[in-house]
Amino acid sequence: QQSNKIKQQQQQQLLREHQLPDNDPPPVFDLDQLRMAVQPVPLPRQLGARVEHFYLPDASGPVDKIVSEHLGVPLDIIRRLLWFGAVYSCSVVPLPPGATAGGVAERTHARIRAWHADGVMRHGRDSRLQTPRRVAPGDSVTCGAYFRVHMQPKRFPAAAATVDWPARIVAHGEGFVVANKPPGVQVPPTVDNTRESLLAKVEETLGLPSGSVAPPHRLDVGTEGLVVLAKTAEFARYF
Repeated sequence: QQSNKIKQQQQQQLLREHQLPDNDPPPVFDLDQLRMAVQPVPLPRQLGARVEHFYLPDASGPVDKIVSEHLGVPLDIIRRLLWFGAVYSCSVVPLPPGATAGGVAERTHARIRAWHADGVMRHGRDSRLQTPRRVAPGDSVTCGAYFRVHMQPKRFPAAAATVDWPARIVAHGEGFVVANKPPGVQVPPTVDNTRESLLAKVEETLGLPSGSVAPPHRLDVGTEGLVVLAKTAEFARYF
């Protein structure tokens, strides 16, 4: 008990030294561009990555509404980003690796340390609480959270609905699926797009839950060819 009391006093002292700073003012977004970024049929060109980070220590409620209100972005766009798997959250702000120095970077690093200390005081030091995880549609948070939002997911037009995906399932057994991957489609999901990967399209075509298949090997994005996907750990061991 004495040890816990000392630790809590140290955390409180750290917060006094680094008063909890505010987030930067949310940027002004081009809403037309954001809508294009998440429209059902992908643009033939990439819009480029744009990632927003923020910490809301008192946030509580549905994530879609919290993020929409903070960023000033319509709810339907945020829900599309959640559908893509482009929104991440955790209770404690993760510390960036290494040290930064000079100018804005130094001030930003100090702010992150203060946010991190606040989260540790509220939730503890468990490393799992400092690991951002994908937020699923309908998820909520309580007692504050850090958010990372990929506003313009990388899209894969070659994975669009015009592809005859049932015809690309070459074989389907108890522990495996063999699919003919079209060029321009990534095998695993990207950090900001779980919907336009080979894994997602195979699961969708076969009516399998998300996470049912895993790639024991891969092909490059631009390569067309057969990919074997494992449905069980036993089958994956063959690779």
